[in-house]
Amino acid sequence: MKKTIHFSLAVLFVVLGFIACSKNPEKVLPSKAGVWTYDETTSVLSTVTSASGTATFDKETVTFQNGSGSKKYTWTYDSDNERITITSTTSAAALTFIITDMTRNSETWTYTDKTSGFTIVRHLKR
Repeated sequence: MKKTIHFSLAVLFVVLGFIACSKNPEKVLPSKAGVWTYDETTSVLSTVTSASGTATFDKETVTFQNGSGSKKYTWTYDSDNERITITSTTSAAALTFIITDMTRNSETWTYTDKTSGFTIVRHLKR
């Protein structure tokens, strides 16, 4: 009887550990429609540029708006690999960002093209 209780408690702690350590898909900012602010750094070789603006998410699309205008994209979230894919609505161009940091109110996405070294780091927050 004692072994059964100890085994049950061990299984319970393991399950609770997995639940506590896994990233909750509900924390993915785009999963909740609304307006988010973003700061973005883009680099190619030694050239670094910065931008900031708003990202308006709904269930299937996102519109990024900054001082130079706005662009609309579709987005998908791959929870198994913790990646966000942003696809242009005017062409087939798509970028897959790795979610490098995730908190309750912010996320950091990173895209790197290994061939050219082109990198985008986008920090979104509510």
